[in-house]
Amino acid sequence: VLAAAALVAALAFAVTGRDHRTCQDAREGILSAVVGGRAADRSDVEDVRDVCRGTDGLAAAASALSRSADRDQRAQALELAREAAAAEPDNSVAWRAVAAAASGAEATSARRRVEALDPLPFRRSSGRSTR
Repeated sequence: VLAAAALVAALAFAVTGRDHRTCQDAREGILSAVVGGRAADRSDVEDVRDVCRGTDGLAAAASALSRSADRDQRAQALELAREAAAAEPDNSVAWRAVAAAASGAEATSARRRVEALDPLPFRRSSGRSTR
């Protein structure tokens, strides 16, 4: 029984490790494509959706794609950002991705949500020390 439990744990760890690497590769592929002025591979975007755990991968991919010169990829960025915010409505990183990818009232609303969740980064400095 103990050997079987150890085998199940080892297999789960191997699958989780492989998924983590696939997720990292997909995120890096998207960022590399955008920085290089190329369209990100659809397979990388799908891997982020299907393999990455939580919403960090969605938000990171959305943030990168929102900087793309390609209109379709910017639309995809907004879709991913909305997915992340819907899945974790209290995640300021997801709302930052929405704010970066959206425009108009949706972007304004997302920025307000970020301020409500994480107000410190949005405070403007007066240029004076607080010490």
